[in-house]
Amino acid sequence: MSKKLSIEFLGSPGSGKSYYHDKLVAKLNKKKINLYDFQNLFLNYYPGKLSFNQIIKFKTKKNLTNSKNYLIKYLNRIFDQIISFDNEINHILKSKKKKFFLKNYFELLHSNKNVHNFLSQKLLKWLRNEISGISIYKKFNKKNLILINSEGINQRLSRLNYFNSKIEKIKKLNYRNFESDIIIFVDTNIKKCKERINKRNNINYSEKDLIKFKTACKNIYLISKKKKFIIKNKKDFQKVCNKIEKIFYEN
Repeated sequence: MSKKLSIEFLGSPGSGKSYYHDKLVAKLNKKKINLYDFQNLFLNYYPGKLSFNQIIKFKTKKNLTNSKNYLIKYLNRIFDQIISFDNEINHILKSKKKKFFLKNYFELLHSNKNVHNFLSQKLLKWLRNEISGISIYKKFNKKNLILINSEGINQRLSRLNYFNSKIEKIKKLNYRNFESDIIIFVDTNIKKCKERINKRNNINYSEKDLIKFKTACKNIYLISKKKKFIIKNKKDFQKVCNKIEKIFYEN
């Protein structure tokens, strides 16, 4: 009997998180399983009562999301610059537990003076979206559903360890309820990560940075109490796929 399940990936930049995420999504799609990421779950199953204007806003965003059409993708970026879902996300994040976690997370992050404001704002946006999505999932009773994301709360925690926050302090953040059911650590050779990053046009990491990032991801992976898997190569990926399907369909 199928059930609901949540999966998140963890790994250093260039490790292949998105690659293996997309491959797993493609395999699961063939099984006719209802698949969602944080954003799609939020847009389709927002728990609050919506006004007429909010209904139009949600419907427009759903129509713009996940399209491969260049024009639609461009319109989606413009939409995001004009329209905000902050009020709706605030409604989900109104509990003291969630506010307390975010407050303590950023206090720990900013204890390292090398963290610039741009990164801090990105982390805040990602965390708000991720915690909103996983919160909807936790209260969701629908079966035959998998929430799957290329990153999640554990990836955000690895940033803290990367910026020298001690594991013991991270453990005290009370984040367990924001984790997915399954954590997949993509453990890729650093040189391969570096080669992939060099082909991109975004931030360039040194080999030293990547080693530090990988160590941080591994540290966070080790302290998770969820069901965990490691992918080092394509053979590992196939084994993990088989195990996930077994977990999903077991009684």
